[in-house]
Amino acid sequence: MTTSNIGSGGWPVNDINGLARRLPEMDPTTYYDGQANEAYEAALVKWPVLARLMGLASTSTPAPTPTPTPAPTQT
Repeated sequence: MTTSNIGSGGWPVNDINGLARRLPEMDPTTYYDGQANEAYEAALVKWPVLARLMGLASTSTPAPTPTPTPAPTQT
């Protein structure tokens, strides 16, 4: 995880870096934030063709099919 953006303006990259901006005692390199991994995995599912073109997913792996969300029933 990079912490080079802690002192810069703008939005924090993740929650840990956001907390480190406000709590100088906190060292963001000692914490693990799963937010980046979750975003990476979601991006691979959301944009499978782009992931293959960038070499992030193998070409032999079929694109995952999204599960349809059932429509809410009205009572």
